[in-house]
Amino acid sequence: MQTLRLFTAGMIFLAAAAGAHADAVCKNNTTVSSNLNWSRGDTGHNEGAGCAVSILAGKLGLAVPAAHQFLPYGEVFKRDAMMRIAREAYNKGYHSDAIAVAICSQVHNGPIHQCLVDNTPAIDEWFQNWR
Repeated sequence: MQTLRLFTAGMIFLAAAAGAHADAVCKNNTTVSSNLNWSRGDTGHNEGAGCAVSILAGKLGLAVPAAHQFLPYGEVFKRDAMMRIAREAYNKGYHSDAIAVAICSQVHNGPIHQCLVDNTPAIDEWFQNWR
């Protein structure tokens, strides 16, 4: 019986350790997944739109003038659409680009943005689980 308890405890520990980054906790006690879920559903002004355009244009080999950062992308390239495009990129194998775009989704919120930067494995897992 003792062996079974130790085995069960060990399996729980390993499962927790393997999935630890899945819901990485940010300094404000929110999780990476909760912040990405918010981005996925937000339709307001998108401060990260220019960031995402730079990443996506770069992937396509397009030269985007530096002045594009000042264009009003945030009003036409909404955060929810940006996240759907990131999902499509992820599903087509462009994982690092999709993760970078997801990080752009929180550029307006310094602490959360940094949390995403620091927890890219959790973002990768979030994309894997997006249904």
